[in-house]
Amino acid sequence: MIKVGRKVKRLRVYLSSTFEDLKAYRIAVFDALEKAGLEVARMEAYTAADDRPLDLCLRDVASSDIYVGIYAWRYGYEPPADHGNPEGKSITELEYRQAERAQLRKLLFFAHRDTEETWDPQFRDTITGASQRGAKLSRLRNELGTERTATFLRTPEELAKLVLAAIMRSGLGGRLYNIPPRSAGWISRPTVTKGIVDCLVGSSALSGTHTLVQGGGGCGKTTLAIDSCHQPGVVKAFPDGLLWVTLGEKPDLEQVLHNFYVVVTGVLPIVYGRDATGEAIAQALRGRHCLIVVDDAWRTEDLQPFLRLDGPRLLVTTRLRMLLEEAGQVTWCEVPVDEMKVDEAVALLGRGLAREASASDALQGLAVRLGCWPLLLELVNARIRKRSKNA
Repeated sequence: MIKVGRKVKRLRVYLSSTFEDLKAYRIAVFDALEKAGLEVARMEAYTAADDRPLDLCLRDVASSDIYVGIYAWRYGYEPPADHGNPEGKSITELEYRQAERAQLRKLLFFAHRDTEETWDPQFRDTITGASQRGAKLSRLRNELGTERTATFLRTPEELAKLVLAAIMRSGLGGRLYNIPPRSAGWISRPTVTKGIVDCLVGSSALSGTHTLVQGGGGCGKTTLAIDSCHQPGVVKAFPDGLLWVTLGEKPDLEQVLHNFYVVVTGVLPIVYGRDATGEAIAQALRGRHCLIVVDDAWRTEDLQPFLRLDGPRLLVTTRLRMLLEEAGQVTWCEVPVDEMKVDEAVALLGRGLAREASASDALQGLAVRLGCWPLLLELVNARIRKRSKNA
């Protein structure tokens, strides 16, 4: 666990992948990490030098804090044997081996197998690879996918968020970060997410204050709060970290605060009771520029330990319209959440389904009948997928 007060470090990240096939993915990751204030080593930035590309790559890997490997369906360029590569390995594999020798934290991401057939054939070594590159790629993917914990990706935007979140959760930058991961198959709602982000760091007239995300049960408040905390601008805006705590309708507040203290400090509290633990949290976080997400708040008294904090900003999700008034808070930035837009609802309703273009009209009609409410769409989608499997 990270102790509050630990100096925030500017992490140096080495991004390893093949180039032409993963160009859009690399750009998306570079953009997200740099917006979040991280330093990224990139081969594209190398200028003319006497060093061989392989030597520069391996040197940069060894001097980095985290290795990020992205693997699609190309094995990559194999430097000549007389360049220090007698085994004929690709630069991509050699970079990974160097990260192992340097004992770096390694974060691995693979193009999902169900995307292979959609990949450009010229970028699939199983089709065009010379010198056994297809076999070498399969061996490397199988090795890393078996021996290491890996994440699978489908789009550049998805990858950028996954990489940033994984780096933050590593703890190597000295920032607290326990934001839950986004759920598999998550459907974006960019307009609402932008509203939350603007309240936290953007152009909203009330940005800089606490933020309330309010909407009925099952409308997606928690999911939207999670997505907002994966945005690079939000990560950068809170150099002391982003923290998550869930309350619920009838929380054991003493236990909630006890667990939260452990997350904040990395040690067990030496005090007992709700008030004493709340005061210990306040002392640990005093003056800290961090964001605390208080998810699913129902009662003003449950919010009080967090309202007393001096330094952190709050993002509270609730289904109760009058929560702020009851708490005596009138200057918060508020973001209402209701039904999804039709195109978002259709995407959620059809998630995980193989369908023809002709099915879109039927899904749209069903989404409208369901009111475009996320919870109903989730339930119906699960039912349709179950019936499809049994058909």
